[in-house]
Amino acid sequence: MKARIIDSFAIHSLSPTDLTAYLRGMGAIRLGEFRNKATLWQLGDAELLVPKSRNVGDYVLRISEILRELSAIEDRSELEIFYDISLSGFDIYRFRNSSEEASAGTLPLIQSVNFLASSRDLILSAACSAHSAKLNYPSRKPTIAEEYLEKIRMAAERGSFVLTLLAPIPPILLPSQQLGLLGDSEVRDEIPFEHRVAPMLSSGLHALEIAARQASEGGDALDPFLTNAEKGLTANLCEAVAKLHDSISGGALEIGITWSRNRRNPPPQEPIEINGDYIPIVREAARTIKLTTPEPFQIVRGVITHLHKEPTDEKGKVTVLDVAASQPRRVQTLLSDSEYQKALAAHGEGKDIEISGEVIRAGRSWELKNPSPIMLIDDALEP
Repeated sequence: MKARIIDSFAIHSLSPTDLTAYLRGMGAIRLGEFRNKATLWQLGDAELLVPKSRNVGDYVLRISEILRELSAIEDRSELEIFYDISLSGFDIYRFRNSSEEASAGTLPLIQSVNFLASSRDLILSAACSAHSAKLNYPSRKPTIAEEYLEKIRMAAERGSFVLTLLAPIPPILLPSQQLGLLGDSEVRDEIPFEHRVAPMLSSGLHALEIAARQASEGGDALDPFLTNAEKGLTANLCEAVAKLHDSISGGALEIGITWSRNRRNPPPQEPIEINGDYIPIVREAARTIKLTTPEPFQIVRGVITHLHKEPTDEKGKVTVLDVAASQPRRVQTLLSDSEYQKALAAHGEGKDIEISGEVIRAGRSWELKNPSPIMLIDDALEP
């Protein structure tokens, strides 16, 4: 006997928007309206009347009838269908921990925290790539990517140690005919940002698997990792995958994505499993990309710790203790004589400075190329 739902509060919680998105995803056809209070849909031989608002007096009764009809059509319980409808407006990320420790029914707390943090970093890397195609996103991430992450919810789900994260997906209101007339870059601009992240994560993980396999088979070890930034393969993705694998103590890493019903014609999506044998290659790729890729237009902010300029030198060397990065670091740069004099004065007055340019790794230190004019922090705060 299939489970039925009789809780009126639970039934009332289903929104007409999620229900119509679910029906559309099932291939239902909208036939029209009924007295301006409901929409009429056809699914197979069944006709379903969906209220436009939860404020109608018989809303719970009508939704109960729809759940009963869908249960018969899909040969599933009302409870399963209710759960799927309630998640119609979300892309669903599932990270499965299949380690031996997880199979025993418990996990160390610190390991669980690392598992959650690495899953977060993996999604953040895809959000950064959905914003712009770069090989590495250092300490500062695009604001829109951070905002996407803030909207994600964590959900409880049946099954041992499956981290389920829900990303809200708004419906696309642009007519499909208009989308067909746009070029690739225009489509990217027209499609809401939220719609671009999960596909980017999927393509990035597939590109990572291919690049790691090619490297393991003796091909060019790094080139495949350097030529797929547009697909989402970045140093950040590699690092997050390596850390996520470390957090499950050698178990198989499986990542599943279920598309929101608000998506138009989503492609089939199978769970992605990363071969544990590739993790050393993935970790080294992340390290090498970060060492060899400049950080364009980075802001360096902090106190000047060292200055050096010989009388005959055209430029002077300045070292700044950068506290704006994710971790404090010492950044060296060469300044023209006039800018060096400004740095000398700031150092003498004990003032922090702000300067920007390309930050690159140089051995164990960092160098700032093409520096902008120095700005005193006091100047930066003035209206």
